[in-house]
Amino acid sequence: MGKRSSCNEAKVIDYVRQNGEMTTAEGMNLLGVSESTIRRIFIELQKEGAAQRVFGGIKAVSEEGRYRYKEIAVRNVAEKQEIGAAASKLVRDREFIYIDGGTTTLEMSKALARRLEEKEVRDLTVITNSVVNLEILVPHCDVIIVGGKYSKDRKDVSGHLSETFLAQFRFNKSFLGTDGFTFTEGFTSTSVNVSLLSKKASKQAEKTYVLMDSTKIGKQSFGISCRLENIDGVVIDSNIDEASQKRFEENSVQVLKLYRNE
Repeated sequence: MGKRSSCNEAKVIDYVRQNGEMTTAEGMNLLGVSESTIRRIFIELQKEGAAQRVFGGIKAVSEEGRYRYKEIAVRNVAEKQEIGAAASKLVRDREFIYIDGGTTTLEMSKALARRLEEKEVRDLTVITNSVVNLEILVPHCDVIIVGGKYSKDRKDVSGHLSETFLAQFRFNKSFLGTDGFTFTEGFTSTSVNVSLLSKKASKQAEKTYVLMDSTKIGKQSFGISCRLENIDGVVIDSNIDEASQKRFEENSVQVLKLYRNE
């Protein structure tokens, strides 16, 4: 059943990539399935960020909106390193923390690994949904990897199983990434599954911090991860404009920065 479902999803993705979109009727004809079945496939593909639902069917996710880890990892590297260093300094001895997947939280994991190696912080336990974060941190502290459905594009896991897994823990702090942010909608992701997992991680934490470079302000994706009122601080690079910083602070959100010469 699982293999058949994955095969059907792959056929739909191939069709959408070639044609740009697919109607419900086209999906039914292609796969020989009922309307309710094709609608479930469409819903699952949107949750994974592989396609976007529209009236009467689905359409391809734009190249701009698609998440590609390797490509995104080389963008705004200096800013992400600032953010990662600043976020790592929020971690204290013997804490139990969650670190989200993503290329900015990757830099936090690198900075945290250095602090652990230099004995600046000790006895941590980290839960993460990122296989990249796992590889960086496991030589230095206890790491628990979240179970769930693996995404090759994002190099992380998410889904209902992941949310259920997180529900059994309470964190001192959660450190989340984001694909976009607006002051009206909050923090968003190109993957609905990832946004739901981030929401769960925030709910299970005493304090939640979102890591993002300032270029993501004003960008919006379709999966809402957290509203502004649900986080304690945003860790951001020093290029944030004064107006945005003021709006964060007016909403009782701490703005944390680390300048490049620190």
